[in-house]
This record gives sequence, C-alpha cells and structure tokens, in this order.
Amino acid sequence: MKLEELKSYEMISREEIRIGDFQTGAIIMRHRKTGARVAVLENNDENKVFYIAFRTPPKDSTGVAHIVEHTVLSGSEKYPLKDPFMELVKGSLNTFLNAITFSDKTMYPVASCNDKDFQNLMDVYLDAAFHPNIYRNKGSFLQEGWHYEFDDEGKLCYNGVVYNEMKGAFSDAEEIMFREIQNRLYPDTSYGVESGGDPEKIPDLTYEEFLEFHRKYYHPSNSYIYLYGNMDAAEKLDYIDREYLASYDYLEVDSEIRMQSSFERPQRAEMEYPIDEGENPEEKAYLTVSYVLGDNLDPELSIAFQILERVVFNMNGAPVKTALFDAGIGKDIYGEYDGGIKQPNFSIVAKDTSAAKEEEFLRIIREVLQRQVDDGIDKKALTAALNSLEFKYLEADFGRYPKGLMYGLHILESWLHDDGKPFINIDSVQNYASLRGKIDTGYFEGLIEKYFLSNPHCLVLTMKPKFGLTKEKEAILAKKLEEIQHAMSEEQIAGIRRDLEILSAYQESEDREEDLLKIPMLKREELKKEAPELYNEERKSGEIPFLYHDVFTNGIGYLKVIFDLKDIPENDFPYIGILKNMLFELSTEHYSYGELSNEIDICSGGMNCAVSVINRYDDPDSCKCSLVISAKYLYRNLGRVMELIREVLLSGKYEDSKRIREVLSESKADTQQTLNASGHLVASSRAMAYGDISAAYMDILAGLSAYRFSSGYEKAFKEKKDELIRELQKLCKMIFRPENLEIDFTGAREELPALDEEIGKLCSMLYTEPVEKAHFIPEPEKKNEGLTSQSQVQYVCRAGNFRKKGLPYDGSLKVLQMLMDTEYLWTNVRVKGGAYGCQSSFGSTGESFFVSYRDPEIMKTLGVYENAAEYVRNFEVDERTMTKYIIGAIGELDLPKTPSKKGSYSRGAYLSGETKEEIQRRRDELLATTPEKIRSLAKYIDAFMEDKCLTVCGNAGKIKENEKIFDRIENLL
Repeated sequence: MKLEELKSYEMISREEIRIGDFQTGAIIMRHRKTGARVAVLENNDENKVFYIAFRTPPKDSTGVAHIVEHTVLSGSEKYPLKDPFMELVKGSLNTFLNAITFSDKTMYPVASCNDKDFQNLMDVYLDAAFHPNIYRNKGSFLQEGWHYEFDDEGKLCYNGVVYNEMKGAFSDAEEIMFREIQNRLYPDTSYGVESGGDPEKIPDLTYEEFLEFHRKYYHPSNSYIYLYGNMDAAEKLDYIDREYLASYDYLEVDSEIRMQSSFERPQRAEMEYPIDEGENPEEKAYLTVSYVLGDNLDPELSIAFQILERVVFNMNGAPVKTALFDAGIGKDIYGEYDGGIKQPNFSIVAKDTSAAKEEEFLRIIREVLQRQVDDGIDKKALTAALNSLEFKYLEADFGRYPKGLMYGLHILESWLHDDGKPFINIDSVQNYASLRGKIDTGYFEGLIEKYFLSNPHCLVLTMKPKFGLTKEKEAILAKKLEEIQHAMSEEQIAGIRRDLEILSAYQESEDREEDLLKIPMLKREELKKEAPELYNEERKSGEIPFLYHDVFTNGIGYLKVIFDLKDIPENDFPYIGILKNMLFELSTEHYSYGELSNEIDICSGGMNCAVSVINRYDDPDSCKCSLVISAKYLYRNLGRVMELIREVLLSGKYEDSKRIREVLSESKADTQQTLNASGHLVASSRAMAYGDISAAYMDILAGLSAYRFSSGYEKAFKEKKDELIRELQKLCKMIFRPENLEIDFTGAREELPALDEEIGKLCSMLYTEPVEKAHFIPEPEKKNEGLTSQSQVQYVCRAGNFRKKGLPYDGSLKVLQMLMDTEYLWTNVRVKGGAYGCQSSFGSTGESFFVSYRDPEIMKTLGVYENAAEYVRNFEVDERTMTKYIIGAIGELDLPKTPSKKGSYSRGAYLSGETKEEIQRRRDELLATTPEKIRSLAKYIDAFMEDKCLTVCGNAGKIKENEKIFDRIENLL
C-alpha cells in the first residue's frame, strides 16, 4: 500500500529535500477524522524512529507536564503493567527509548533497527499516551510526582521521583539562572513558568489537576506523529489509525503557545543562589543580559545567530569575550542562543565576577557591539564559524543519538508553531549558501543593531551568591511542613496514610503473568549472534606505529595524533591535565589564539585535545596513558590540518601569562559546572580511583584531582605563574617526541600515502633533545569521601574490583548489569527510594560500581547495595524473563555506530588486547545466560563490595549527618 492510498489520511505535501548530504522523501499528512498531524521522512536508514508528541503549555510551575510524562509510561489499557517502560528497556533492541518534557511540548520517541522490535515499541508508546492507567491507579502519581510521608522521627516530608529530580536541577547555578531568564523574558506566556516543576510548587499539584492535564492535551487532535527511516510507513500509519486514532473524534484543543508582547523598556532583576563554604562570594556572581529575537520560523536567522554566538562572544579572541576579560569581568564569558522555543532568546553571561561590576559589564558589551556595527565584523571569523556549522550539518554525527531522532526534534521546533513549516530547520543547504553570500553585505552587523543594540525586549539579571542559602531553604521547608502537620486534622493524616498504603500496594504489587505476556518480545534465536566487526590494520608510517581503520566515511577523515605518556615522571604528570586545556587555546608563532580558531574552523570540522587511559584486558594493572589530538576534515584539507597541528604542538606561546591565566579561569569555571551537574560521574570515578590504577590515572589527568591541582595555580597565579610556564614548556619537550608518536586514522585507503607524507613532516620537527624520563604508576589510596556541595540531593557510589579477587570477566555480567539497572536498583533506589536514577557497571578489567543519581537518601541506598548479592543469589525467573534481560544487554552492545565510532571502538579493542575471538566469546556467554549463571555471579558483587570504596557527593547537611561512614569530608570544589 502507498501512502497516497490511505483513506484515513489526507496527503498535505510530498517533496524531496536534502538533509545533510543525502536526499530524502518528506511527506506531511493529516488524519482525516481527528486532525492528528503526521510527518514521514522516507530513506534507507535502518535505524528507524517514531515519536508521538503533544503541545503541552503549562499554566503554573507544579511540573504537571513533567509528571504526566513520567506516569503515562507506568501501565496502560493494553499493557496493564506497573512499568512497561522498564519492561521495554529490559527486553528491547531499541537504539533510543525515552520520554522528554520541554517548555512547550512533550515527546515520546523510540528507535530501533529491528522491524519487529520497532513495531512493538511504537505500539506500547501509543497505548501509553492515549490509554494510560493513571485514571485507574493513583500509585504512579504518588511515586513519580510527589507525596507526603513521615520520616523516622515521625515528621512530615515530601518525596517523589520528579520532586527529587527537580531538587537536583534546582541545585545547579546555571540551570537556575537560565530558568529564571526564560521565566522573566516571557512572563505572560507558558514560558513564564517551569514546565519541569519548581520543587517549591510541585506539592501544590493535585491528583485531579494532573488527570485534567492529560485529559485536555493527550488527544489525537493535539498530536504530532513522526516516522523516519527504512520502513513501510503506509502499513505503520494504517495500524495507528485502526488501533488508536479511529476511535476518536476531532476535538478543538486550545494548546497554542502565546507570543510574549515586546517589553517597552529593558527589565532588570536580581536573585540569589547558594555557594559552598570556602568560596569567595566577592567573585562568585553571575552577570547576564538577555534578548528576545522574534520568532523561530526563520531558519536562516537561527543559523546566523549561531554564527554570531561563536564569532562575537565565544571563540578565542571573540571581541565581547576579550573586552570583558581585559576589564577583569568574569572568569568565564559566553553567549548562548536558545532557538528551541517559539520566541528565541540570546544571553550574554559573565561567570565568577562581582555584582558591583554590572554597569561596567553592560557598558562594555554595548561599546563592543557598537564597534562591530560601525567597523564591521571580522569576515574571516564569520566564514570560519559558518564552515564549522555547515560541516556538522553535513556530517550529521550525533553520537549515540539516532540522526532520525535529532531531525525529528528539529522538525518539531517549527512544526509545533506552524503546520506549514515542518522541515525548515533540517533542509538547510540553501541557508548556508545564502548566508555565505551575506558575509560582505552588512547583514550580520544589522542583526547586532536590530536585536541587541535597539531591542527593548531585554532582561538584565544579576545572580548573587549567598552562604547558607540551601540551609535557609531547608529550614523554611521544615517549618512549612511542621506547620502543615500541626494544622492537619485526624482525617487529613488518615488521608496521607491511605495514600501511602496505595503507594506501597502499587510498589509491592507483582505484575500478573498474563499481563507480562502482553508485552511483545523477540526470541533468542532472532538475536544477532555475531559480534560487531573490528576494523584494525597495523601498519607503519616510516617508523611510527599507525593503526588504520578501513571504514567508509563519505569523504571525511578522522585522524588521531597520539603521544604516549609512559615516560613522564611523577612530578610532571599532573601538569598534563593543564597542558591538554592549553594546546588549542594559546597563540602560536604564526597566529593569535583567535586567528588559530578561525583557521581550524575554515579547514576542518574541529580539532581537540584529550587524555586517554585504557587498561589491558589480560593485565588490569597495565594501562596505556596517551595525549590524543583529534581532527576531522574533508580529505582535500589534510595538508592544512597537519600544518595547524604542527603549529599547536611546537610553537605555542606559553610565555603569555595573561592568556594562560584566562584559560585556567575558563577551565576552572567549566569544570565546576560539570562537577556540580554530574555528581554521579564524580562519585563513581572518584570511588574507582581508590583501588584501580587506570581510574587513578584519569583522576589525576581529568578528574577531581586534576581540577584541584589546576585550581591551585589559578588561585595563586601571580606567585606561581613562572613555575607553571616553565613546567608546561618542559612538558611539551617531554611529550611531543618521535619515540612517543602514534597515528590512528579512519577513512579511505587511498588517503594513506598523503597522510604518510604529512606524518613524516611532523616527525622530523618534533623535539629530540635529551629529557628526564621515568615511568609513573599511581598508588591508589582508599579515601571514602563525603564531597559536600549546595546540592539538595545526593549521588551515592560503592565501587571495587572483582578481578583482583581472582574472578575472570564473563559475558553474562552484561546481563547482570541489565538486571541491576532495570530491576533491583531501579525498584529499590528509584521506585521505592525516590532517586531520579541509578546505575551499575561491571568492567572487563574488574572495575565495578553501584551509583545513584539525584537521590534523597544515603544510608537507605547503601543498604540496597549491601543486599544486592543476596538478591542475586536467590534470583529465579522463567525462560521468557531471562530472555528479556539478554535482549536488553545485547541491545546495549549493538547500538549503531557512526564511522568515527567504528574507528574508536576498534582502537579501544586493539589497545586493550581484546580480539574479535575474545569479544565473540563474551557475546556467546551473554546469549547463553541462565538463571543459574546469574546466581553464580553473586560472588562478583561480593568481591567488588569487599573493597568498601565509598564516595558520596551532595548535600552538606545530609553528608555530615552520616559522618561516621566517611574517612574524610571535604567540600567538592
């Protein structure tokens, strides 16, 4: 059947559009009976994508849209399980499975390369959206949203997954700032409230209001349905009509996103945010100025602002950034364009500064922007930024996210607001060509004049630090809850206990076997038996080791210039973390640091420097540490790319102390943000570093130890700058030497001769003078830390190593990990404990951990970890359930890989000594996993838990309440 033959749908338009570098059929349809909107992208991509989305403008900050998103996936009419979402995670080959709440929409996307699996995922999501169990059981609302409960002392408190998730979100300074900016820029619209939910407002949401929100917005007439990839789209749409849409009639749903009227004059606001003890409040303020930029239905304008974001504000040498740095305003300066909402906005941010400098901050920005208008923006910088964006557009590499999903997101950004413009943000080839022609016309200067200098729809927001603010808010909340509890009648208290009984019954209930069987599932024999291919070819470029990956890359070369760090002495080793941050940030012999950025963007899709630490599989204590310079480029630009790599490696101006300090300050600010936002990563990496050499290396090179080492120089820069400069210059001569050099390349074989020639040039120019050499091996030390911050939640980790207890790695451990993540930890840490997330890992070299994410607890979570082995020892399931965990584990292994990821995966296997045969053996073990095998793995949990490595990041009060479990308690930063 053809799409045009579907009688239940009206064909609105069909066209061929170019997305990135390939043609695709782009179809818009409408369901005749309900008006449901449909977009189809027809192409040969096997990674198929479906979503159903709804326009969901909230009217308050209770987080109702977010809570509905969580709960509709907690059982439905056709699939009446407690948590069909997790059943899919366990037993699906999905390449993406989630649900997402935005400021103005809620989306339910799935992706899979397997046709049958894709159909199963699509059906479960459709039934969840239209026929959820939320009307029949209050338990999911109480669990996922919020509920009252009584603590161990009988005091009233709040709990709930979304409630704790948003407490975590409202602990991050920059998340707080951008939420406040959006709310204040659009005060008369749905963007003026918090769709995710403000923790102070979430408990205002009633169960009845929650149901009414779903009843109003989750109707086909308010829906957006998207299909992408190689499939029979007509068959899918026919099914959707028969099973879901046909049973509805058209309903007029008022879900329009209102436009905010322009301000008559700029607005100003102040707010406070919490900082930790020991931080200097005089230099911890945020200064921001933000502008509303019209609407988001002009894709060329959107790209233009992304270009300005880089050229004027963010790149090395950007005029606004440079001027503010020179004036001593902020240790990190950046511009941020938000084009994902109906009225885009642009913010300029100075981080780690003084609130007293607000007037100077605004004056400098205005003066610099006026000069850009009067004198013209650097044309080379505009060209470089445009090239960089266009390269990313053509490459279409979104990492582990399916490209069809990302295209679907971009479609919805405009489709949500104009039915006639669904594809304007993905069919952009002509927009890049048009903007290239406008570089010399004054177009970009005109945008600055119109949208920045002459725009009254503007907000100046100053965010001031305050010691003890988190404690103040906790005290206010405690008093509020005490007053609520005191004022409660016996009937109200009885109502809370009834809700807790409903919640407990919901959480403790077992799904019926006949309901579990309703979730469609693949069979073991339908799973792919072969392990992924490795693309490794050992060769030499002269005397230089060269690992080649023969993968089709569509004309893009992926090059890694690698330097082994095996000969760097212990005293010099910590400076590598600083050096990697400096390499592409300093001026060189022929370029200022701003010019260098332009040159890189003109000839490549990007260059960067990172550290790599990889264990040997056959010897977990043996690992290879490297400094890796990566570049991606069109083949014709190889010579220019290698010229710039030589420039960076051999002629960086480390004597420029002013620039060194700027980079240190920016790196510190960026790392602080990462550490605060990713407490689970800090906790797990730090805990593993207590006993694992490779994790200890990473901690020194790129972890918390690296941050603290670098911060010491930033804080005492005046006294220590000469010492730092000497060390960096010495380190370059120690590292950038022929005997340390290795090459890794993914791309066409015919490019190898030209690459060999360029490598020869590089090798001949590297340092050869005698230097001190010594092989440094860190000695891990168990510290069991409580790392305190102003977070309102915790991140709790236990780690250790099972191979050091004599246990070999087994492929079935992947199934154990799936069991832990989707059943045991999920049920006990997330569902019952209220944490937003949880995770486990059992590494091939033995390193293992349990960690929680945005967790209201510490001791209860640790108790769950302690009981994990006993749970596994008593594990018993039927064949179908066992197969489900196996499918989920295989799905994780078989995520589609981009060309660059195929090269990186192959290199990782090569360096760790993992052959195709070894990887296949593990896969065979995984596929053959039985309940008996899982029970035998309890000893692996016992083994790594024996190490008793503990790290908790988070709320200072909670950590200090449990100080006895820690060897030390320190401020995270």
